[in-house]
Amino acid sequence: TMGLGLEELTVGSISKSDALLTMDVNPGPNEIKPIDDSTISTIKSFKGIVGVWPRRTLSAKANLGEKKTDITIIAVSPSFLQLEQTKLVSGRLYHDDDERSMVVSSGFLKVFGLPTKSTPLVTFKVEFTGVNSAKETVVIDTVNNFSIVGVIEDESAVVGYLPLNYADTLNYDYDN
Repeated sequence: TMGLGLEELTVGSISKSDALLTMDVNPGPNEIKPIDDSTISTIKSFKGIVGVWPRRTLSAKANLGEKKTDITIIAVSPSFLQLEQTKLVSGRLYHDDDERSMVVSSGFLKVFGLPTKSTPLVTFKVEFTGVNSAKETVVIDTVNNFSIVGVIEDESAVVGYLPLNYADTLNYDYDN
């Protein structure tokens, strides 16, 4: 009976959670073709699909004065952050049409010695990086004056979120 009770508790809590409402779709490790607009359209056409929110992950270096750190940039629409129930410590989420606006983790601010419970009025230089054919990390695109518009609580990660529409304007090859 204990096993049956645990099964009922586990299955009942999973079926009532939001975990079954979303699914991440990624190309497999052996896939040659990245997920593109055509693939997204195909996924959207499946019965029962309410929405598709693309996400791009970029590598970068953030600079503030003499300090520089590696950062993971996640480019998504603001509706994705709302769907994920991203909780802000301060500030706001960016808008789809925002340029050079970023929501960052408190861990990002900590690296630069900035307060983690408020939105600092500073701008960063961001160098987007990739790997060339010689397997060397190179700067692909540089953007000055990124503003922080919001802060999420995550001391363990150095992460920034920016609008997907803006990321698509960068000189960044997502296949690398």
